[in-house]
Amino acid sequence: MLVTTKLSPKRGMSTRRDETAAPLDYSFLDVSEMTDLPDEHPRGGVRMPDDSHDKYGNHISPEEQEENRRMLATRKKEMEATQLAMLAQEQFMVAPMEVAKQTHVAKPVRRTTILKLNNNALAKLTDFMPVMSALVFDPHALTMLDLSFNQFKKVPSEISVLLNLALLYLHANELKTLNDLETVYQLPSLRGLTCHGNPVEGTAGYRPFIIAACPQLTSLDFNRITVNERKGTSHIINRHGYLKKMAKRANFLTDHFMAK
Repeated sequence: MLVTTKLSPKRGMSTRRDETAAPLDYSFLDVSEMTDLPDEHPRGGVRMPDDSHDKYGNHISPEEQEENRRMLATRKKEMEATQLAMLAQEQFMVAPMEVAKQTHVAKPVRRTTILKLNNNALAKLTDFMPVMSALVFDPHALTMLDLSFNQFKKVPSEISVLLNLALLYLHANELKTLNDLETVYQLPSLRGLTCHGNPVEGTAGYRPFIIAACPQLTSLDFNRITVNERKGTSHIINRHGYLKKMAKRANFLTDHFMAK
């Protein structure tokens, strides 16, 4: 008799498969703190309707056009009410809590698996999960994260909870040593990684070390990891995973490659 066992997902891993929305794109906004994101408008996304088109840019019937006009007029009134409330707060010292109560409209969270924070001024990801929980339906479902062209001196530990993360862009930051990538080695689903354009790229044994530390990785710096490359690093760590102390392993591997 064949007995099958249903494996339960690891803690923090998402079982959802329906997050198919467009990427949440906060690139090129000069953001320096995660807490700035709720006040920013993400780039791209679906088109807002006008008089004669729906949000996808398709022409619509006269009846739908009239409905769009009413909706746009309502939004315009809401925006004017918000502006007036802010003006009242500034000129007549209306209590901020009263204004918030009158004008607050909750922002809907988005179902997406892709987050783009590239080309900003981020050096840390403080409050990453609280902020993302307010913006994304399930932050643990993220499969792609773009942190390229920022100011990270170390891969932020906050992303270690993203157990579904398969693609991570870190190129063009300020990562100097292999130890600065420690968080990367803890991502079990990672398949693609970029670190080029960082000072660490010039470290002896840079590529073999990362390949050894991330046995599930298939691409590094937009270059596929070959079978021979993988075999060439198989002796560095055993088949069961990593050495107990990440820093000790990093020092050992660096010395190993420099001695060659």
